[in-house]
Amino acid sequence: MKKRISGFDGPVITESSYNDIGIPMQQESGDIWKAKVAMIGGGSCKWTLSAVSLGNAYIDATHIGKDLVSGTAVGVTLAFDNDASRNGQFTFSTGDLNISPKYYPHIRKRKIAEKTKSLSLLGKENILSYRVSKLSNIYLLPLS
Repeated sequence: MKKRISGFDGPVITESSYNDIGIPMQQESGDIWKAKVAMIGGGSCKWTLSAVSLGNAYIDATHIGKDLVSGTAVGVTLAFDNDASRNGQFTFSTGDLNISPKYYPHIRKRKIAEKTKSLSLLGKENILSYRVSKLSNIYLLPLS
């Protein structure tokens, strides 16, 4: 929760707030990476997880071309409550979620200022969005 003043010298309003944190994936075996994310927290604020984003991006692209830098990431957004999914562009899902988007590498040449080349992943939809309930496991199996 956060507190803010409504208007100039107005009343103090308490409302839900967001804190972004990054949780690194741990390599389990081979191409399997795993992370556990808490959905309900303790402490005085009694927080709950509103949404999570899973992303894929190139970290090191030198095996594809010389002087390539990492570009944009693609991924999946999972909303667990109405606050996170209020724009309405989420597909509803329950139970385990198996996602297999197809991504393609894309090299972009920038000629403005520093003349760099970046390697990004692109797909039919760069961001997939799901409104989930009764979720237990998420399996993201990107194809390239």
